[in-house]
Amino acid sequence: IDESFGDQAIVITDFAESLYETIAAMEFDTSNEANPKIVVGGTANINNQNKPALARYDKNGRLDATFGNAGLRVIALPQGVAEAAVSDLKVYANGNILIGGFALSERLGQIIFLARLRPQRIMDVTFGVGGFRTYDIPNSAIEGVDALDITADGTMDIGGYAMAPNGFIKFALGSFS
Repeated sequence: IDESFGDQAIVITDFAESLYETIAAMEFDTSNEANPKIVVGGTANINNQNKPALARYDKNGRLDATFGNAGLRVIALPQGVAEAAVSDLKVYANGNILIGGFALSERLGQIIFLARLRPQRIMDVTFGVGGFRTYDIPNSAIEGVDALDITADGTMDIGGYAMAPNGFIKFALGSFS
């Protein structure tokens, strides 16, 4: 047990306005090697609506006050998206954060979603529309991202699932530039 981490090696974080939170992914941000961070992504349920949520900690488990609202960031959803959940995240070498998962589109049902944030926690408006990209796989009733990777050239590879026309869930892979 690392007694220098949190309270007796444990950190419990409360997004005050949230009914509950879940963690789905964690990655180390080493963009500043002298001051590495721990980035955690998941879901916060606010007013019975699931929203992507991030927290960033220092190496001792203290929230990083320079990120979001005292270390926490709940992401507002774009128009037409009712709910979303983070399944994975990656931190770029420059500190940008890529998150992926599934979203409930008011028009299309459950679809793939990706979002990118700048290191300071603001949405990267050069990515998709306002920092978000959604994708609906043709002939699939539901789909989502379970795993992300960023290649050396910046390509975003995703692994997840899609429901085939026969109703069975299948592997789905994708690559986005």
